Amino acid sequence: MSLLDSITFLATGTYTVTRRGVGTVVDSIYVPNPTTSTFDIVASVQPARGLPRVTGGRDMLSDEQNQHVVEVLALWTLTELFERTPTNDPDEIAIGSKTYTVIRTERWDLSGRVHFMCVISLKTGGAS
Repeated sequence: MSLLDSITFLATGTYTVTRRGVGTVVDSIYVPNPTTSTFDIVASVQPARGLPRVTGGRDMLSDEQNQHVVEVLALWTLTELFERTPTNDPDEIAIGSKTYTVIRTERWDLSGRVHFMCVISLKTGGAS
């Protein structure tokens, strides 16, 4: 069984993703796009082990944006999810009654078959 087949076989569920449209920068200030879309993904959600390795050693506290990481999970999926960029808000994933934010996405290409490993954190407020 390939890793890609394993993601589907070992999936922990189908989850709803909310994605904002691309924002704009006006007078050097980011203005988020109020338009959102939702879609479902099949994914395997697991505890994030070896956090410094999983996050690439990035600082997980972002006091400037008033965001703090309180729960971090790894999510494996065949669907590309987006992290924060200068003109894009990160995707949000509903898991049970909680909402998680994509903080990192890694694209893995195995012989032309692509899947994604995402690090997600519990949404706690602050900048979205």
